[in-house]
Amino acid sequence: RTKNDDDDDDDDALRRAATYRPSDDAPSASARDALTSRSAGDGDRAAPPADPPDRERRKVSLARYRRASRTVMETLADAFPDGAVERASIDEAYVDVTREVDAILRDAASRENDVDVSSRVASGVNASGFVRALRPDASVSDRRLALGADAGRRARAAVFEKTGYTMSGGIAHNKMLAKLASARNKPNRQTVVSRAATAEMLETLPMRSIKGLGGKLGERVERALVEALSNASEGSSAEIRSEMERKARSGTGRGSSREGGFTAASLRALFSSSAPSLDRVRGIDGIDHKTSVWLERVSRGEDDDKVVANVKDGAKSVTAFKSFKAVFEKEKAHRWLKVLAFELAERLHEDRLRLRRAPKNVRLEYRAEPNKNADPPRLAFETRSKTFAFPKNATTALVAGDVDDAGDALAEAAFRVFDSLGPETTLPCTRVGLAASDFVPTPVAGNGIERFFKEPSKPAKRRVEHDECLVETEKKNDVDDVDDVDASVRAVLAASDEPLVALRPPDPGTFSAGEDASSPFVACPRCGLRTAPGRDAQSHADEHMAFDLSKSEPQHRFGSFSSLPKSGGEKKRRPAARNGGGGKKRSVRGDASGTASVSAFFAKR
Repeated sequence: RTKNDDDDDDDDALRRAATYRPSDDAPSASARDALTSRSAGDGDRAAPPADPPDRERRKVSLARYRRASRTVMETLADAFPDGAVERASIDEAYVDVTREVDAILRDAASRENDVDVSSRVASGVNASGFVRALRPDASVSDRRLALGADAGRRARAAVFEKTGYTMSGGIAHNKMLAKLASARNKPNRQTVVSRAATAEMLETLPMRSIKGLGGKLGERVERALVEALSNASEGSSAEIRSEMERKARSGTGRGSSREGGFTAASLRALFSSSAPSLDRVRGIDGIDHKTSVWLERVSRGEDDDKVVANVKDGAKSVTAFKSFKAVFEKEKAHRWLKVLAFELAERLHEDRLRLRRAPKNVRLEYRAEPNKNADPPRLAFETRSKTFAFPKNATTALVAGDVDDAGDALAEAAFRVFDSLGPETTLPCTRVGLAASDFVPTPVAGNGIERFFKEPSKPAKRRVEHDECLVETEKKNDVDDVDDVDASVRAVLAASDEPLVALRPPDPGTFSAGEDASSPFVACPRCGLRTAPGRDAQSHADEHMAFDLSKSEPQHRFGSFSSLPKSGGEKKRRPAARNGGGGKKRSVRGDASGTASVSAFFAKR
């Protein structure tokens, strides 16, 4: 797991980043880009100090940081083509290097050469810090972690070479420990946590620094710990409870930078034999069975969460949120929704160009302040959301590259949804957000259904004239194949309007080899077309027959056979009875030589 060391804190970000204002005249994309350039500075030139904008009137733009983050993530993905790279946030990523480590060990075993592995192990150890020193020569697990540490070293070096950013990292056998380890040796260092060092790390690790325990759930777990530890200790329960409560309040900081408070190892108190029943704990603090199982695993340093590759596919949702002091009029909430709509439209435009995808839905999220006058009364902050279809006119604008029109369309749709929820539900409001989700691939130009209705491109043709017909065939250097036959059929059927002398295909046996007796081709006696002997010559003869039939009167029409045209010299024969008489009769025409005509096969019986 890696983390960017070059993150500015909130105040510095406010001084350096571009901002969006809630205004009826939202800035255009070009204006926002210019503002970003002026605020961020050019190259390594530091931006001049400025007073931080009023957070209640402006929103920080993180476009510059997102672009830098995208470069870092793509660099990591390129460094590990066989590994999964998961973007966890704008400055955090997880990399699963299991396949790479397996490949290194497998290759060393096949060559019976351990020198390369030993060199990589030494590089990984030298570049890392430890909770407890590794023993790669005595432990297979430690040896694999050392190889993982070498992979982390190379990844950090690749990012620094391409971007100039330093990174800290954590190497462990699961995501939870790797994340926590990445914060232990900052800046520009990495930490390895072996399986043997897991318990030791949990003894000093603040419980609230674990992902998922930094917010409301962490507060409920703290109350459960106060209850469990107070009941399990000897002495005055009031004094012990007071001490436990002071300990819970002593924690400072947020996330992986949390210090003080209960340690992660304290979670075991919830699951010891002397602790109160889990049912009782769940009943008091609202900790359900799934959460209690997860907490028990966390207390042992276990985490089965997999690394899911998402750098190439993009995030599942694109979001824009803003928190502010409580507003009591919907118009003020609309102002922030419009700012967020323009920001989201700009990001979706970039996302569409880069990943060729478009969202199907948008989620409107809001946080309402406690309101005793609401029906029913709202006694605490409530965060709720409403999902609606992504506006079609916004999609049309994004396809055309018009970010401003897309922002306007998205804002209007958000206004309607927000107003439909009613002021008693949404006001007073302290936070709004828009999140585009459910992405689908966008059509690729030229791959739509219209391609089936276009005329295929035709290759160059060559024309052969002769006494009876005109034939166009595809011009090729190689021997004609079935495609040439199909092209010849189309050409023959449309080439000539001359009257036919007889409905008879040429005999393939009459094809001649032409002037060059050594030629592998034979010439058609009717048109002179040169084809390969055998099947190709027969196919070409059939083409002439089909062409001749197309020029004769259709034989499937109703009417008497006497109305059919006759070739000159053709005689009408007396109908012959089937089975010696009494059967159904049919007429058969013959040509001048007394042979039945081909048209007789198509006569209605």
